[in-house]
Amino acid sequence: VATEPSLGRANRMETLLHQDRFQFTEPTKSRIHYTLGRDSKMGNRVKVLYIAGQGRSGSTILGNTLGQVEGFVHVGEFLEFWGVLTSGQVSCGCGGPVIACQMWNDVLKEAYGGRDESLIAQMLKFRNLEARDRASLPALTARGVRSLRRRLAKPLAELERVYCAIQRVFNCEVIVDSSKSSMYASLLQLVDGIDPYIIHLTRDPRAAAYSFLRKRVKDGRLIWTKDINPIKASLAWDYRNSVIEALSRRLRHRPLHLCYEDFVANPRGSLQRILDLVDETPSSLPLQDEHTVNLEAQHTVSGNPSRFVTGKIELRKNDAWKIEMKTRDRFLVTAATWPLMLKYGYPLGLG
Repeated sequence: VATEPSLGRANRMETLLHQDRFQFTEPTKSRIHYTLGRDSKMGNRVKVLYIAGQGRSGSTILGNTLGQVEGFVHVGEFLEFWGVLTSGQVSCGCGGPVIACQMWNDVLKEAYGGRDESLIAQMLKFRNLEARDRASLPALTARGVRSLRRRLAKPLAELERVYCAIQRVFNCEVIVDSSKSSMYASLLQLVDGIDPYIIHLTRDPRAAAYSFLRKRVKDGRLIWTKDINPIKASLAWDYRNSVIEALSRRLRHRPLHLCYEDFVANPRGSLQRILDLVDETPSSLPLQDEHTVNLEAQHTVSGNPSRFVTGKIELRKNDAWKIEMKTRDRFLVTAATWPLMLKYGYPLGLG
């Protein structure tokens, strides 16, 4: 069923089209008929709640929390799905390898009749060449978007098939995708069978930079060793958020900006804002109390190692960077990111 706004616009356009006092050219009539047909299909589109933003901004815990909502499923960083299938080494959030997970094998069977190596190779090429933020320039103009729609017709059609298959296999209303790439979010807008809603998630850049510097030890083993120096982390934070800001003007739905700090300070209010965005009304929110969520395993295909954490989790702000991060590094990150920090409401103080 189409939404009321779509129906209202469709009715108005249909009325105008048949009024004798308006003389429409054939190309204009064609565009009107296309819009009417597109609006009539809106109710059949798969809702994808897409989390865009820089790494280490809390997308994993946000995605897994949303995955506990009735009718929602969190698939992790789905952009990486094709590479995950190729490597065969990545674990699903359920614990076993993604390639051995029954749910993902069912998705492949539903979408393509089973695993198709040629298709996987094509989609991996699409991921590497077209869906990265460095390829975002064409998506900034109407002409570029039209070119992308024509040139990428086949991979976009394959995306429609796989997201529709996810909805059917997982029996969900909303697919939460935490891939974070802004360009991929723009490309999802071009898929006829998908209705993407964007959460622009930000975190204080100094906290994000510090997270890249921190070593994590579990059972005596170093489990996360990807170091990025503060300057590189700052430039990445600036670039990723600037791309989101630029591309947001061409998105179907206005993105919802959410600070990670606001999410952990007020989980209930933040979740309600997100539910309002996608127009869903579940019977309850997945909160044990105002700051505790009970996480069950999600079938995430890729993402931060924290995606494997289950059980009761306290949602709280981590300000360790204010104490443990070197003053020099705090100053460098602040100096490199202050314009967007001000825009997003982050204080410029160093601690």
